[in-house]
Amino acid sequence: MDVGFYPVLSLVAEANISDQDVLLVDIGGSLGHDLSEFHSKWPQVPGRLILQDLPKVVEQAKSMDMDPAIELMTYDFFTEQPIKGERDTKPYKAMTNIISGARAYYMHSVLHDWTDDDCRRILANIIPAMKRGHSKLLLNENVIPSTNAYWETTSLDIIMMADFASTERTEKQWRALVESAGLKITSIWTVRRGVESLIECELA
Repeated sequence: MDVGFYPVLSLVAEANISDQDVLLVDIGGSLGHDLSEFHSKWPQVPGRLILQDLPKVVEQAKSMDMDPAIELMTYDFFTEQPIKGERDTKPYKAMTNIISGARAYYMHSVLHDWTDDDCRRILANIIPAMKRGHSKLLLNENVIPSTNAYWETTSLDIIMMADFASTERTEKQWRALVESAGLKITSIWTVRRGVESLIECELA
């Protein structure tokens, strides 16, 4: 979210995003803290911001003083992603089967809760909604260095293994997981010492 970290403006400009287009879908976004921070730091950026989570979480979010720029939607990420745009029905475009989709689908500390098999199930529901050359998947996750890893992430790795039979992943493991699902990693931005990285993915 911080200015100067991820190229937010190019994300918007390169796709010619308007106020009616879906810019960012926060999947499993809880009470919207990430989208709220995004909008407060990038108020000039056009496009719709959509928060998706389970019904109980969305109901709780509705009872809070939410940023009015955030749209709430109930969604289970083990089901088909509903934000995929609309098909163009004009006759001269009928054969192109155009689907606009969101510019970016975003998940913060979601996949580290799940095994590789479950992660592939989650990703398999997002991929059909993505448009090649337009949509991106942004994963805000820990990326553990292959050597000289820091105690913050290695200790969390042990916790995730003990509590959820899941794992924190190295860059090599992230690339293998993402590629096995039909995506490719285009860039990785890291804040500090391998903690809180943003992994940008596109359709392979």
